[in-house]
Amino acid sequence: MALKVGIVGLSGIGNNHANCYAQDDLAELVAVCDFVKEKADDTAEKFGIKAYYNLQDMIDGEPDLDIVDVSTGGNENGSWHYEPTMQALDSGKHVLVEKPISNDINEARQMVAKADERGVYLACNLNHYFTPPAERAMQYMDEGHVGEVAYCLHKMGFAGGEQTYGGPQNSPRVKGFPYFHVKAFLAHPFSVMRHFCGDITHVQAFM
Repeated sequence: MALKVGIVGLSGIGNNHANCYAQDDLAELVAVCDFVKEKADDTAEKFGIKAYYNLQDMIDGEPDLDIVDVSTGGNENGSWHYEPTMQALDSGKHVLVEKPISNDINEARQMVAKADERGVYLACNLNHYFTPPAERAMQYMDEGHVGEVAYCLHKMGFAGGEQTYGGPQNSPRVKGFPYFHVKAFLAHPFSVMRHFCGDITHVQAFM
């Protein structure tokens, strides 16, 4: 049976998620939400579903909703996840939240604690270990084709430098966030290394 999904946040990532849900028999996209009315209306019209402009209105208006997909932007294209995630969890909905789960570790811990308290699932969209190479590597490890993992090096490339995706207007300097790349992108390699090597116990940094 398909899980009923509602998306909050309809910029690039949210619309990409909407396209994926529309192609997956395991999901049924039933509603979208964005406080920018035009964004919500455009996506709703594309998929023939209802648009909302307030998250609580979507939750109340879709009582059979199983999952709230939190794809809101905000500071550094991803730090305004706390409020909508907590609101959805408090309403008893499972949540898929975009990465980074939060730029504040205390907020992230509160989100995890709230999901546990409400007895619902909270998942962060860290999906790079579902790529074919990562799945094959894990298969080799599970089948005993490699020995104990003693060292892991992860390289992640993109058209970065002073600019990130979207062109010069999205330069970290223009945005005023000098650590944009660290917070927005390093969640992926860290999650992959943790997937293969287990929980992190020590951290070193060379400045």
